[in-house]
Parts: sequence; structure tokens; C-alpha cells
Amino acid sequence: MKKVILLILVLGVAILGGIVLKGNVSGIKGSKVSAILGSSTGQRLYKAELAIDEMWCASCAVGAEYNLKAIDGVVDAYVGFTDNLSGEGWVVYENGKVSEEQIVKAIEPYEATIVSDTLYTK
Repeated sequence: MKKVILLILVLGVAILGGIVLKGNVSGIKGSKVSAILGSSTGQRLYKAELAIDEMWCASCAVGAEYNLKAIDGVVDAYVGFTDNLSGEGWVVYENGKVSEEQIVKAIEPYEATIVSDTLYTK
């Protein structure tokens, strides 16, 4: 009986792991994969540094980061909650596919300012 329960538990974990893995892999868009390996569209990658105001907690930062990563043309992003109702972050994106307005809008309702925007080198 113990072997049957153990087998069911192992199969359940394997199936759950496959579902999680499938979700993560399917969330990566073709343009993001090509951008990570080198932009197939010939667009240069840029990195925007962000200052964020009116952010209340770490969960807010996670949501803002998720919204940034969902933009087509964004290769990678990070948003972190610092303290005193503020945060910081960065976005690596394909120039010409993503505008500064899209980046700022993705972080709403928080007040985002692009501090610097430079050519990204890996």
C-alpha cells in the first residue's frame, strides 16, 4: 500500500512539474527568445533604468515587472520595491518595437520615470 501511495505522489509531482514547466516555456515569445540570443530583426537592444514612486510593497513590484515582461519586444525586466513608497528597476527592450510610453504605462498606477536609456551590451 505504501508503494502505491508513493507512486501516486511521485506521478502527481511529475505531472505538476510538467504543467509548471509548460506554462513557463509557453510564456516565452519567439521574439523574446531571438532577442536573448541576438535580435533576429536587426533591432538594437536598449536598457532603460527606472525610478518608481508611489509603490507600496514588494507585491506591487512583482505585478509591475510582470506587466513589463508581457510587452512584445521586451527581452527582460526587473522591478524591485526599495522603501519609502518607492521602487527601482530596468527594462531591456528592442529599439523600435517598444516605446518609452509603453514602459511607463505598463507600470501604472505607479509613477515611473526613465532615468537613463542606453545601448544594451550583454
